[in-house]
Amino acid sequence: MKRIYLLVAVCLLATAAWGCGKGSSAESRKADLETEVLPLLDDSIRAMSELRGYRMKGSMEMSAGSGDASGSGTLRMEIRSEVENTDGRANQYIHMEMGGLATEAYIYGDYFYQEVPGQGWTKSSLAQYQVQNLSTGVISEEQMRLIAETVEEAIVRDKGEDGKEMVLLLGKEFLLRSLERFREEAGEAAKGQMEQWMSAMEEAAEGFSATLRLLVGKGDHLIREMEMTIEMKDVPQLGTYRSTMHMEAYDYDAQIHIELPPEAEKAALSGAGSER
Repeated sequence: MKRIYLLVAVCLLATAAWGCGKGSSAESRKADLETEVLPLLDDSIRAMSELRGYRMKGSMEMSAGSGDASGSGTLRMEIRSEVENTDGRANQYIHMEMGGLATEAYIYGDYFYQEVPGQGWTKSSLAQYQVQNLSTGVISEEQMRLIAETVEEAIVRDKGEDGKEMVLLLGKEFLLRSLERFREEAGEAAKGQMEQWMSAMEEAAEGFSATLRLLVGKGDHLIREMEMTIEMKDVPQLGTYRSTMHMEAYDYDAQIHIELPPEAEKAALSGAGSER
């Protein structure tokens, strides 16, 4: 059981995963990062942040082990999400189902709230959540900018009226920069609580690789689909970890209003020993 919890924790280290996963007859070509890829990413970040709100749905599959029959098998999680852009920030509601269990989570203000089955609501800093999850069906603006800064190689496919499909290859710099950002923004209590986990991730950074696939609309630059495949080798207590998350965005510019449940508002801040 402990192994499964570790797998799910690292899985939320994937919560940024997307794309069609379908074959494409469109011609592929390497793209110049400075003149083509980064401007298109910047346009997409801006276009999504200017919407009043939008919804997403998809799934995530994850596995860990030695890669042979002795591995832990594959777990699948179904995800639904709503995003409200307000006052320069994005509040998010997330519903997840896996193995007959359902849980809810919120990104609200500077905090991440999650209902843990059998334990109730937990609360952690947004920086702590993002470094553990590197992404939850929705890639935040900060994470997308970090991707833009650390992408190693990009391939672009012209999808005609559907827009453009970008395939971005990421390596250890993305993981290390994510951990560095957490160290800069998290409080001392949270950093102390996470230090062992972060050190383990830093040690496994050489074995980290990720492929992010984005389908961006023609003209409006809105993200239609996203897929991220992550692989980490030699993760302590897990072996080789792999995950693939696929999400589709819809209901662009929807009027969405997200409020925290009263129980979540009362949750104590993890590692701080006090409430908000």
